[in-house]
Amino acid sequence: MYNLWNFDPWSSDFREWRAAARLPNAGAQELKPQIRMKIETWRDGDAKRAENLFVLLPTTDPADAGPLAAEKRAGYSVTAYRIDPTDYDRLAALRARVLASKKAGDGLRGSLAITAAACGAGENLPKGAFLISTYLLVDRKDGYNPLLIDYDLSEALRKAAAQPKKDAVCG
Repeated sequence: MYNLWNFDPWSSDFREWRAAARLPNAGAQELKPQIRMKIETWRDGDAKRAENLFVLLPTTDPADAGPLAAEKRAGYSVTAYRIDPTDYDRLAALRARVLASKKAGDGLRGSLAITAAACGAGENLPKGAFLISTYLLVDRKDGYNPLLIDYDLSEALRKAAAQPKKDAVCG
């Protein structure tokens, strides 16, 4: 966590950022997982936060996937993800806005999160725990940093399956 505590997303190279997710093999493909990066910005007293959502792309590059070997576990898959190059301009514009705000001293704050969304149906998921883990790499020399380890999504998935169907979140 020390690496993330000292991480300044506005001075680092977001082209190098990687995320990863460990998902159970049983049921995960049915859910068609989508890994997202969410960046929120706000000022103290704001009633609403500005949200920027980026859908990450799977990568099989050995430089991205190799460092995750220690996170592999029987019955689970570990996949590395990268920012979609078509989002680089949008991230650069967000960076410019944040840096200008910092320079002006107007108190803009922010947060970055890696989240998983389910795009498919979850009615036939296996019974029991559905454990996920997420990781973030912001500097290759520091490796992947765990964000969420063995978080049980089973209850949330059951509730979602019981809800009326809405448009697919993955379009």
